Amino acid sequence: MSDRTIILTMVDESYARPGSMLEIFLQSFKSGKDTQRFLNHLVIITMDPQAFEYCSLLHPHCIHPSTFEPYFSTKRQSITSPDHSVFSWRRNNVFLDVIELGYNIIFTVWILISFNRIDINN
Repeated sequence: MSDRTIILTMVDESYARPGSMLEIFLQSFKSGKDTQRFLNHLVIITMDPQAFEYCSLLHPHCIHPSTFEPYFSTKRQSITSPDHSVFSWRRNNVFLDVIELGYNIIFTVWILISFNRIDINN
């Protein structure tokens, strides 16, 4: 954008496959009112080769995971795992590098929550 703002998001293979959140996310830019223009400012950091391969079919600004090897391991991190805080700091280092290059960042986070039905009669 003219003010050097980019939209960043991160996906792994679970979010980047046919019928996934990535498709819904991209479609929201295409179908929203005056939002399609933001697609050119969206950069998708892929966390694994499978995500990169699929992302590249859908969007021109996907970053290969090898770009960020110093920051991320290939092991998936659960939000409840002891390594999650290390993952968060490494992710923050990516953001700091982008900011140091003179860009402003809008970062999106996708969280899927599953709810279990509770039977209050038992």
